[in-house]
Amino acid sequence: MLRNLILGMKDSRKGKQQIICSLIIFAILFLNVNAVYALDINSPAAALIEFKTGKIIYEKDSNTPRPMASTTKIMTYLLTLEAVNEGKIKLSDNVKISKNAANSGGSAYNLKQGDIVTVNELLASMLIISASDSAVALAEYVGGSVGDFAAKMNEKAKSLGLTSAYFINPHGIPLKNGSQNHISPKDLALLAKYTLDKYGDHLISITSQKYFNGVYRNYSQKNTNKLLETTSYTDGLKTGFTTLAGFCLVSSAKVKDTDNRFIAVIMGGKTAKERNDDSKRLLEYGLNNFEEQIVIKKGEILGYSLINSDEYIPIEFIATDTLSVFTPKYINLVQNKEIIFITNNLDKDILNQGDIKAVLKLNDGTEREIRVTPKRGISVFIDDEPITFEGVTPIVKDNTTLLPLRKVTESLGGFIEWDPSTSTITGGKDDYSYKLTIDSKEAVVNGESVGLLTPPLIIEGSTMVPIRFVAESLGMEVKWDSDIRAVKINNKE
Repeated sequence: MLRNLILGMKDSRKGKQQIICSLIIFAILFLNVNAVYALDINSPAAALIEFKTGKIIYEKDSNTPRPMASTTKIMTYLLTLEAVNEGKIKLSDNVKISKNAANSGGSAYNLKQGDIVTVNELLASMLIISASDSAVALAEYVGGSVGDFAAKMNEKAKSLGLTSAYFINPHGIPLKNGSQNHISPKDLALLAKYTLDKYGDHLISITSQKYFNGVYRNYSQKNTNKLLETTSYTDGLKTGFTTLAGFCLVSSAKVKDTDNRFIAVIMGGKTAKERNDDSKRLLEYGLNNFEEQIVIKKGEILGYSLINSDEYIPIEFIATDTLSVFTPKYINLVQNKEIIFITNNLDKDILNQGDIKAVLKLNDGTEREIRVTPKRGISVFIDDEPITFEGVTPIVKDNTTLLPLRKVTESLGGFIEWDPSTSTITGGKDDYSYKLTIDSKEAVVNGESVGLLTPPLIIEGSTMVPIRFVAESLGMEVKWDSDIRAVKINNKE
């Protein structure tokens, strides 16, 4: 990995100094027979997105608004849970069913006027068996009336930037005049993403159930989402059908061993089978052809700089958290990543600022905001003269300071030779000599075997060696100054 550090760039608009650290990874891409394949989706409109970022993985006529039928109930669920979260209602609240709710039509829990059902049971019946009477009961309880609730639905859609969305009721059944709820596949996927972001655990605990078992009445019915029966990975979310909308489905599948998932949307399917088959193709396309790759590890040194000071003070920029991204398998999209650190202060006060913001740019054009922590780096002095490093910088491993071998040896006036066939390093100066082997704690100094606490390592193409061993093997004296995190190497004479 090649790291280039460019200091002191001015942003004339923000008056900030930028430290730009470009990390370039050179990789060989291999052609693989299992590479991402073309999708054959029969339904007229579809979208597949990655949950964490909302990035579109696949789309087919994804921006055209379409009738959404009972997928509407995702928004009804969202507004109900927001009311719960705001303390306006409780999941355990009892809701009295109105005549309007009981006569709503469409798929139903068969509620009667005057029935009393909890909010949570209404939510479960609405999502699992697509009960429109439950949706109306929730709309009236949360919004006061269906009309007022629909206004809240449109207000929420606007706040989320879902420009294609329009709602007239909480269930998606068209009015007699033909008016109906509509949304584009892309916006429907983003609505599902937002809802999962906010209330995913509760939502999935409902939509992953294969049966709805009523508490209020002795009632049991299969989930309308048949992917729960035919796949092992589906855990939601909502089906929909009207004559005008066709067969619709918002489905979800969690990626194994991660907290990520794929969200698939099918709209306008000709049959339930077409809808289900297309949804399965979308989810399997994501699960089989994409993987989560770690781009940055927590604690990783992302940049190195000498600050503006009369003192010699190296600064390391440490990743505050691990960052992973979803990329197609067999193709490394994390090549040529560039990290930009932005700070108002490049003097030693930066060490007191805590975490600072940075932006990670990936070669697919996406950007991620990350946090880094400035930390005083390890200084190296040889006969009181500071040594600067480019690329890989000094590190501490197992309480041993490791430095890039070539830089240190040449700074000490010595020589090194590398034998790739045996992974051995031979070095020396004047009457002193040593021999090291990568990943081995056995070394030779002036013909005698000695043990090492930490073996030499190769990090990003640089051979890192225990500095005390190398310096003392060349007849030098080594001291550690813990106050300023400095290695001081001096001649014994």
